[in-house]
Amino acid sequence: ISTDIFIAGTLSQVDLATVFRLPKHCGGQSLYYNGYVGWRDGDVFARELVRAVSSIRAFEAMARIRVSTGLDSTEYFGHFGRPLKSQEMNCGVMGTETTLACTISHEANIDDGSNTVDTRSSNMVNFFTAPCIQIATLYTDPTGQRRIRVHTFFFTTTTSLPDIFKAADVDCVLALLTKRAAQAIVSGNEPIAKVRDSIISKSIHMLYVYRKFCATSASSGQLILPEALKILPVSILGLVKSIAFAQPTTSFNERVAALFRIGWAGPAGIAAYSYPRLYSLGDMPPEAGIRFPPIPTYKLDESFEPIALPPSIPACRDHMLPNRVMLIDSGFELCTVIGDQVDPEVISSCFVVKEYAQPNGAINRALILRGTVPAEDNTSQTQDPYAERVRKVVERVIEKRFGIQGVHVFNLDQAHLVRAFIEDKGGNAGFSLGYVEMLKFIHRKIMDLYSSDSIP
Repeated sequence: ISTDIFIAGTLSQVDLATVFRLPKHCGGQSLYYNGYVGWRDGDVFARELVRAVSSIRAFEAMARIRVSTGLDSTEYFGHFGRPLKSQEMNCGVMGTETTLACTISHEANIDDGSNTVDTRSSNMVNFFTAPCIQIATLYTDPTGQRRIRVHTFFFTTTTSLPDIFKAADVDCVLALLTKRAAQAIVSGNEPIAKVRDSIISKSIHMLYVYRKFCATSASSGQLILPEALKILPVSILGLVKSIAFAQPTTSFNERVAALFRIGWAGPAGIAAYSYPRLYSLGDMPPEAGIRFPPIPTYKLDESFEPIALPPSIPACRDHMLPNRVMLIDSGFELCTVIGDQVDPEVISSCFVVKEYAQPNGAINRALILRGTVPAEDNTSQTQDPYAERVRKVVERVIEKRFGIQGVHVFNLDQAHLVRAFIEDKGGNAGFSLGYVEMLKFIHRKIMDLYSSDSIP
């Protein structure tokens, strides 16, 4: 049995810290619609609810990770149950949004295959000696048949530390740091301030190792970052400023909902949560909102190609111009900011007017972003090609962000309410540095460690 919990309402007395433990231990998902308003959030909520009950699922799933000699699987993160004295991860239901994370530790010497000759090709991996990781999942498909799916990964080995940094995946590194920190808070093992400091210190530790062993000839006055981890500092900055790890926070339930959601979110969602994506909807390039051209070598239906998104904009207020309509994707929620000098035609292309009744019977009107309302409410889109492109862009963002909230619409004077401009100073009493100050802070800490020749 697995349970997904949707909480949509304005009741502040809901104990999310207790309620959300149920889906955490049975492979479910937890979604909290803070400040739910039916006329604004109802359509998106209905869409996510339909997706939750109609998407492809695997039932009675049991996953296990096996590794070759010299490796060991140590920590596990995600929403699942684990029997005592067992290595299996049990999920009542697995879906396309299910994410399980695991750390692999190096416990002993690994055979690199140097004593075995592969006569086929010197560039091929030797499957007899190469280290490997295997993930096997036993599950029941929707027709009731018991099936097993196995993924086996073989890896090459290296004794060169620069090669390891060159192959690093920044989204994976960030997701693992975030999930470990969220689990430490949810389990009650460590206070938030200590967890936040641990996130920063671990990232500094990685960059210090690179500076000491891979960039020894660089000047001491220059911050040297590995190419694959160049965006790690700004991502860590956004992470410690987020509501999950910020201190103080405006809402205890918002923090709890974010921490539990990090537990089942994928790397792409966590990357957007740490560094929100900002898109300008009023001046999109011609290719935005149009499907990518199909690849000639693959004979696929053109409808399978994804919609092109407009280029993202740095997450700072300097780019929030008065003549722009900004769409902000923070991974877990969407919002728009309308400048006070936006052309009315642009507003009509980006929004639809929706009427709703107040308790006293009065009829009010509100702007609703295209793509967040049913297709029958977008009748004007066929007469406006630009509005159609805006709708497709918004729908693609919602499609890849399961559990997204209804889009909040702010004007330029309310931009301070948006938790997206993480490159600016402020926003968190516990850690209020801007992006430039963050780079200086990391550089100073690395140089302190370098001068004392110690690793935290």
